Formats: sequence, structure tokens, C-alpha cells
Amino acid sequence: MSDPRHATTTEKRASPESKLESNSPSVFAAAEPLRVGVLNNPRSGGNRRGLGAVREVLAAYPQVSHREVLTPADVASALVDFARKEVNTVAVNGGDGTIQAVLTVLCNHQPFETFPHLAVLRAGTTSMTAGDVGLKGSREQALRRLLSWADGGEGEVAILHRPVLRVQVDPHQDPIYGMFLGAA
Repeated sequence: MSDPRHATTTEKRASPESKLESNSPSVFAAAEPLRVGVLNNPRSGGNRRGLGAVREVLAAYPQVSHREVLTPADVASALVDFARKEVNTVAVNGGDGTIQAVLTVLCNHQPFETFPHLAVLRAGTTSMTAGDVGLKGSREQALRRLLSWADGGEGEVAILHRPVLRVQVDPHQDPIYGMFLGAA
């Protein structure tokens, strides 16, 4: 498995020929077909009004695995299923807590042989992570662009690399992983 302390996310960019700096995205050229799995958290802030539009997008791509997740155990089960199906890009349609649950499962349990790419949809209340590394636009537009690119190579995708935080609250429990930390 690749280094779990660095997550990757996919995002469409208009000008990949621009000079890349150390923090700039690198253009993504898939060495193998992109196999997307989508995690939907219906309780995240942006999804509370329903997943109808997201489900309509998914209906147009029957080859895409998707699961609704409410708990960290649901996330773990879905990721194990995605790994078994050889998904290599996980789209997270949820908020910062859902992303934290995904990163925690990926880093602690390593269900994938190779760390998958993460595509973050803006579907939380605050969506701090999506603001940094998420796909732009509404969750439906972003998901449609991602799946269209995965299906036919339309558009351009870049990889953003970000460090992942590891927090060890109790030495007798697994650490928690995420993209930011808040304290009161």
C-alpha cells in the first residue's frame, strides 16, 4: 500500500500545461481504467434534503458501485466491498466527518492493496476539506464530471496531494485520521 499519510484527490483543471510547482496539482494520466466507487452519507449537511439528483446521476452509470453510509462501520464495510471490486477511486459524497471516517478506515485497516484516489464532493455543512481538495460545483455536477471522465476520458483531471493528520487520543484505540483539526 502507498503511504497512507498522504491522501490524493481528483479534480478537473482547465490548464494542465501551466508550470507545476511543488504544491500545484499534477496532471493525472490513468495507467489503468478508472473504477469509481461512491459513498453517499444521507445525513451530511448538504445531503439532508435528499439524494435524488445524485441517484439520477448514478443511474446513468450502472457499472459504478455505490453505497449509503451512516456510521464508521458502514464506511468500513463499503470500502472492503469496493476493494474487493477493485475500485481505485473513491468518491466521497459527505461532509468532513465522512471524509475523516474514510481516511481512518483506509489508514488503520488498509482494505485496498494500493491507496485509492479520493474524489471529494461538497456535501457537508462546513465542507472545509472539500473547499481545499474537493471537486468544484454542486455534488451532482461534480459527480457527473467525474463519472464522465472515468467512463470516456472527457475533460482533464489533476491530482492534489495533501498530508493527512493522525491523532492518537487513547493509546489503546486506533488513531483517527483527517485533513484538519479543531480545538475548543
